Amino acid sequence: KLKELADAGTPANKLVVSFHGIQKRRIILKGDDYYQHCYETFRLMVDRLEHTQPEDAIMTFQSRFGSEEWITPYTDDVVETLINEGHKEIVVCAPSFVVDCLETTDELGHELVKEAAEWGGNVHPVACLNTDEQWCKDFALYTYTQAEGSAQDKENLEYALEATDYDQMPPLS
Repeated sequence: KLKELADAGTPANKLVVSFHGIQKRRIILKGDDYYQHCYETFRLMVDRLEHTQPEDAIMTFQSRFGSEEWITPYTDDVVETLINEGHKEIVVCAPSFVVDCLETTDELGHELVKEAAEWGGNVHPVACLNTDEQWCKDFALYTYTQAEGSAQDKENLEYALEATDYDQMPPLS
């Protein structure tokens, strides 16, 4: 999507990487490592992107409901702030969702797009991975390797962060 926009003459100002949210208490009180996993995925993605700089990517969380506090920053709040700061072209991807669902097609693809337009900007959602034939083939290979592959085959599929990468992980407040 980043390359597509740049090629069309409308380069994105920011990339919002939006994960599904969970209640903050699950992380703080129960020790759930979901937030760390999201950060690891975020870093592994943005450090490998070719059409934007890592500092132009922001990790956010979506799909909160009820009265309980969820992990932040919230995707819609970040997008509104970015637009108010002058970043009018924003790409949003949701790596938590590898197939289309309400959170991607409606919450990000319709509601957030509409809200961004009302705020004076444009949100360009990235299609879910299931729309890419090569990703589907790679995922099938990954699944097969996990079920039938050797320990070395499985290890060859994994990525890991360096210990110093965690120094940049935003604290959960």
